[in-house]
Amino acid sequence: MEERLTKKQIITIASVLGAMLAITLIIFTIQTLSKVGKIKVTVKYAPFSAEVTLNGEKLKNNAQNYITPGEYQLSVTNPDFATQTDTIIINNDTEYLFGLLSATTEHGEKITRERAEEFYEVQGIAGMLSNQYGEQQRTEYPILNQLPFTNSLYKLGYTYNSGQNTPTITISTYSVTSIDSAISKLKSLAASTEDQITKYSIIINDFNNLLENQIQSNESSDPLEYLKNGLKDTDYKIQEGQRDDNYYYTNIITGSEEHYTTVTYRVILIQDGNSWRPASTPYPILTEINTPHIPSNILESANNY
Repeated sequence: MEERLTKKQIITIASVLGAMLAITLIIFTIQTLSKVGKIKVTVKYAPFSAEVTLNGEKLKNNAQNYITPGEYQLSVTNPDFATQTDTIIINNDTEYLFGLLSATTEHGEKITRERAEEFYEVQGIAGMLSNQYGEQQRTEYPILNQLPFTNSLYKLGYTYNSGQNTPTITISTYSVTSIDSAISKLKSLAASTEDQITKYSIIINDFNNLLENQIQSNESSDPLEYLKNGLKDTDYKIQEGQRDDNYYYTNIITGSEEHYTTVTYRVILIQDGNSWRPASTPYPILTEINTPHIPSNILESANNY
């Protein structure tokens, strides 16, 4: 004979189910609130038994973690493996924290062999991100598709650090007289990709800037006279420049053609009352990085003058 639940039993069961549902909702709400304002980051350090901490707080390895944006001290430790430490920044672009630990003992080498699939998995993530990053960089910064470029006189390359907003273009030459040729080539590569060279940081490796702190302040109201009075070295050849509103740009040539040491510097002056002042230290090529707060059209004109 089938037994029927009494009204009291039904109420009791309903109360228990309701309490369980309420507890589940509370847990879900707490978990959801704990993720507000945090970044979902996948952490994978091989071997996956490694302990990963940020500022001493333990993360789950081989799992997703929710991390508040900011700067942290990262530490990855595991017996028989070298410890990894680094200063990292977590932001909206951070998808992964990953790496491979290096064995320091025979037991560590054994673990590396036995858990090879964990190391392969992390290597696969590195390859995937590298391809994505490279494609993104080449799209955002078209000139990178043309670099590195090398000939017998110079090499054009680039570097990129996560703390930078844009890649740094590097120029390496075997002689200072090749600097002008290298810059001319760099500008032609930018033009061919419809890129704007002034947005990059550009560094000439092992370059001795002869005009650093060499322009002395004076009261000349004419910009060309300002430069002539501000530069007393007779080796400097100052070309007559171009005035554009409150700016004046021209070229200063240092060195000797006879000794193959000539270098062309671009310089921009800003009108300051009845006189002038340099926008920044003269350099063979001017950008938003080494000559900030100058309109891009003025930078472009100065570089092509």
